[in-house]
Amino acid sequence: MKVTSYAFLLPLVFLVVSCSADVDPETVISQPPGTTNPTPSEPDPTNQVYTYDADETQIAALVNSHRASLGLGTLELFDFISSTCEDHNSYMIANVDMNHDGFAERAALLQDVLGATGISENVAFGYQSGQGAFDGWLNSPGHRAAIEGSATHFGISVSSDADGRKYYTAIFVYIDSGPL
Repeated sequence: MKVTSYAFLLPLVFLVVSCSADVDPETVISQPPGTTNPTPSEPDPTNQVYTYDADETQIAALVNSHRASLGLGTLELFDFISSTCEDHNSYMIANVDMNHDGFAERAALLQDVLGATGISENVAFGYQSGQGAFDGWLNSPGHRAAIEGSATHFGISVSSDADGRKYYTAIFVYIDSGPL
C-alpha cells in the first residue's frame, strides 16, 4: 500500500511544482518588441588608478632619463599597464618563480583594451632597489632593447613577497593615437 500511495503522490507533487508561477504576473513589466534590456556598463579599465611607490617612481625616472640621454622620447606611465604588471608580480610571487608566463595573454589584453602594439616585458627578481633592477636590464641586450624601443607608454610594478624579496615587472607598449 505504501508503494501505491507514493506512486500517486509523486505525479501530484510534480504537477503542483511545475505549474506554480515563478513570477507574479502583476509585477511583470512589458517591453516593446525588438528592444533589449540595457546591459550595465562595465567599468572602464583605462580609468584605473595605480599608486606608485618609491622603487616604481625611481625606475620610471631612470627609464625616461636613459631614453632622453639617447635622444628618444620619454614614455608616459599608464596605470592600467602598471596594474597588469602588478598582477604578473602576484603570479610570480605565488609561484616563487621569476618568469614571463602568460605574456601572450597580457599582450592580448593590452592590445584589446588599449590598441597597443610592439609590446615587450622586462622582469627582474631579488634586486634591493629600483636602480639595481634597471641596471640589470640595461646590461641585458633584450631588456635594453625594450627600454630603448619605439614604445610610447609603459607600466611598472614592484612587489615584495612575505620574505621581502622584490619582484619587478615593466611592460612597454606603443599606442598610436594615445590612450582611449
